[in-house]
Amino acid sequence: MNKITLIIASVLSIIAGLLHATIVAFQHIATPPLETIFFLTGGIVQFGLGVLVLSSKKVKHAGALFVVNGALSSVWVLTRAFRAPFMDSPEGIGTLGLSVFLLQLGSMLSIGIWKWLQRYSIKEKHGYSYAAVIVGVVVLSLLSGSFVYASGGLGEVVMPNRNLEHNHAHGGHSS
Repeated sequence: MNKITLIIASVLSIIAGLLHATIVAFQHIATPPLETIFFLTGGIVQFGLGVLVLSSKKVKHAGALFVVNGALSSVWVLTRAFRAPFMDSPEGIGTLGLSVFLLQLGSMLSIGIWKWLQRYSIKEKHGYSYAAVIVGVVVLSLLSGSFVYASGGLGEVVMPNRNLEHNHAHGGHSS
């Protein structure tokens, strides 16, 4: 069961990464292509870490995978709860975005279950509890996602005349 949960976490992140680096990135084409680069980079990192965790099964790699998926999930929630950077309104909740969000949450949940199955050995080997591990990666995820979202707000200050109309159904952004 231990290895299966880590394999599931890796595969879910790999799929989310592929979707981010392809379909989602191309839905967010604008000039300059900031969002495209963001989703392409995020997808490559998700994919790469998923492959790394799949091959290494190391705790530090799984923690990094959790944080990356958590940060991207945080950004997804923030851009739907509040005004998205360079836009006049929040992003809509579409099927693709929700699917990627759920893949990321599934990956994070699988890593949480994987660590739960090792909760006694964590305390023995490292001297800290399962709760400390989970709180740590969740806090890092939320801080990272908030930083990325705030960076988008800073981008608005640097490029005040850039405003996007959002329409995924008709080829993405238009500036």
